[in-house]
Amino acid sequence: MLGSGAIVRARTLAESAQLSLIEYWRQRTLSRCQTIEELRRAARRGLPRPIWDFLEGGAGEEITLRRNTSAFSDFGIRPRVRTRDAAVDTSVRVLGHLIAGPIITAPAGGAGLFHPAAEGAVAKATASLGLFYTLSMGSTQTIETIGAAISSPKMFQLYPFADPNLNRALVERAKAAGFTALCVTVDCPVPGKRLRDIRNGMGPGQRLSLAALIQFMLHPLWSLRAASGEGTQLGNVSDLMPLGDKSLSAARSFLGNNLARSFPWSDLESLAKRWDGPLAVKGILSPSDARDAVAAGASAIIVSNHGGRQVDGVCASVEALPDIADAIGQKAEVILDGGIRRGMDIVAALALGAKAVMVGRPYLYGLVAGGEEGARHALNILLQELRSDMLLMGAVSLSDLRRELIASRGS
Repeated sequence: MLGSGAIVRARTLAESAQLSLIEYWRQRTLSRCQTIEELRRAARRGLPRPIWDFLEGGAGEEITLRRNTSAFSDFGIRPRVRTRDAAVDTSVRVLGHLIAGPIITAPAGGAGLFHPAAEGAVAKATASLGLFYTLSMGSTQTIETIGAAISSPKMFQLYPFADPNLNRALVERAKAAGFTALCVTVDCPVPGKRLRDIRNGMGPGQRLSLAALIQFMLHPLWSLRAASGEGTQLGNVSDLMPLGDKSLSAARSFLGNNLARSFPWSDLESLAKRWDGPLAVKGILSPSDARDAVAAGASAIIVSNHGGRQVDGVCASVEALPDIADAIGQKAEVILDGGIRRGMDIVAALALGAKAVMVGRPYLYGLVAGGEEGARHALNILLQELRSDMLLMGAVSLSDLRRELIASRGS
């Protein structure tokens, strides 16, 4: 008979072997993924179908979702002859900070659904590359947790509540936790009609479909973690909710009942004064809205259609970018959110008037595939592609990426 000590040692060895095997497969998976699309395919295998659909899906028939990425193919790039023998410099000053590349991680709610390390892993990966991190109000980990995790530039995203006291409470928490910029998202008065979620029984007030339940059974480790509540609560939102049910479905209902249905620019002006620092407005597709936001105190405009998750059929973010950049000129910084999957997408966005880009799904693919290292790998793919593309285009710095480099396909 084995003694209790031997049993404990055997169990420890078994757990170590299991962890070593998981680590081996993680490293092997990441080393094989040389593009964001390859990371996407790797991530797809790691999640139950309903959770993958939550990550990947968009509103309606997903016309805008697809257009966000395909629209970049409408722009050809005219390379210039490289006339200066200098190292490529991708650094840029944005939202009050000098960062190593023109990449800001977009706010993504519920990252704990995709990996146990959740937002903290993404924040650390972003910081390690010298980039700018954004925390979603709907994060699984709290403002204070992320504030303590990294000291590098970070922005907090606020969905405005109808009750200004809730807005003030979140803004003050972000300020106290060391966040250096505020992002106000204005395109989500109500959730978009996301058909994948509805068909899986994950819409408001729904029960999971039989097919969804089977998918969770086929991913027992994910399901056991979810059953324990790990990664399924929205930390910042739960803090605002009444005592009682703090589940993800309850938090979504709370948001649906309490988010502001409209957002007067005077409210933005009040928030800008309270924040007293770099403030970005996210969810802008109209030049006139961009001008109004800047007049109300925005220091940056994030051109975005919410990743195609709100209104299906609106234009791709990159299609709206040039007019907005022209409308506000040098009065505020312009950031493009949506559809970035390659280094050349970043080149096109900057040439069309953006100061930087936001990426969301790409780093989530990496997070699913490999935790913090996977998120870092995804961001590094984009950074390395950008540097290589600039070298091939004769660009030494980001200021070399101008509108004259852009041609429509076929011209």
